[in-house]
Amino acid sequence: MLGDLLEFSSIQGYIRSMLVSEVGITALDTLSPFEHWEDAQTRWGMLEEMMQIMRQRRPAFTAIPDIRPLLALPDGAVLEGQDLLKVAGALTDMAGLRNDLEVDAAALAGLVEAITPLDDLVRMTRTNLLPSGEVSDLKNPALRQLRIRYRSVRAAVLERLERIMERVKPVVMEDIVTIRNGRFVIPMRHDFGTCLSGITHDYSGSRHSVYVEPMEVVEDNNTLTDLKSEIRDEEQRVLRELTSSVVHAAPIIRANLEAYGALDLLQACAAYALKTHAVIPRLGDVVDIKGASHPVLLERLGKSCIPLDIRIPAGKTGLIISGPNAGGKTVALKTLGLLVMMAKSGLAIPAREGSTMPRIARIWIEMDTAQDISHDLSTFTAHAKALKDIYLSAGPSDLVLLDEPGTGTDHDHGGAIAIACIDALRAKGATVVATSHSDLVKLYGLTQQGVENAAV
Repeated sequence: MLGDLLEFSSIQGYIRSMLVSEVGITALDTLSPFEHWEDAQTRWGMLEEMMQIMRQRRPAFTAIPDIRPLLALPDGAVLEGQDLLKVAGALTDMAGLRNDLEVDAAALAGLVEAITPLDDLVRMTRTNLLPSGEVSDLKNPALRQLRIRYRSVRAAVLERLERIMERVKPVVMEDIVTIRNGRFVIPMRHDFGTCLSGITHDYSGSRHSVYVEPMEVVEDNNTLTDLKSEIRDEEQRVLRELTSSVVHAAPIIRANLEAYGALDLLQACAAYALKTHAVIPRLGDVVDIKGASHPVLLERLGKSCIPLDIRIPAGKTGLIISGPNAGGKTVALKTLGLLVMMAKSGLAIPAREGSTMPRIARIWIEMDTAQDISHDLSTFTAHAKALKDIYLSAGPSDLVLLDEPGTGTDHDHGGAIAIACIDALRAKGATVVATSHSDLVKLYGLTQQGVENAAV
């Protein structure tokens, strides 16, 4: 619910559009605020390094095929040639990315080195398979001899059938050789028996033609059938061996895919940061975000989006934001919440260099859902219950965002309720940022120690 109110899913959507691979999209599912800021800092380090690389050149990311289903084979299953080539292609591209990034990798080194090249598997696959996926006989003498013999016998059968058709031309329906039941046959009239001895395999739809295998080629057709079976067995043997190699390497391939997906996610995050001129904030004791823009408004309005500064000085645990209707109070509140979520997810934020934020633990938000698309009007009771739930859950170092607390009842009563809520939450160690029209709440911001007033 928090992510929906702050529109974090929109950030995920922007980043998704910049992902290259399916495994990158899977990695995107893990993009959310870390529990510990140390993890966010680790990702910041990797993100900053990726941004530096991408300022200079485009890393060798490719839309590798999603080969994960090919690694989960039932016992005895054999991969097709094209599927084996997909695996080899993905392995080649992942190794290529490792080679491309390892020169510059420092913070990224752990992920880059997690990609293990499987050159022997790739080489074996491409040696044994043609680009079409057909099994190659270049390094397989047995298969090569079988195919040569098959082509020789086939040519002999076709030549003999051509001569037979010329000899019994009066009863031949079409001057072609075709196949029925896997055997070469000739289309003939019903009365072919007066001219030729043969085996009937099929009839045309009109029943006017009979597909006949002349007795003169039965033995050679049998030979072709046997050769086809031997060729198929040898091809299956090769495919089984290649499949076995893939299955044996499956744990390494999965680890490669996971690392590739994580790197793809980082490049997408870096691309989004570069597009929005985002920066990696510093951790400190104060909220001091300079030139902050709400990412959704930035995406929609571009340079027309007006940035704002959000500052909560050291020693202050409350900020009251006031201003006219439609003046941007709620946008300021949501901008702060969303940028904190982004930072704690290890993302850069659309703000100026030197922006700082403290180690916020959790974020809580209470606002009228009429601010969202649904336009469902919240009742005072619903607001009161939400505030109670936040109070019971919030703790030290949490950030609580309240949009017009105390609304839905008498103006003075509402102001008093808002002040009581803000005070109670601050007493629990939370930092509270609230928007309000109430003069009582504004006066509270002016007179209460540890609270600041701000205007938009």
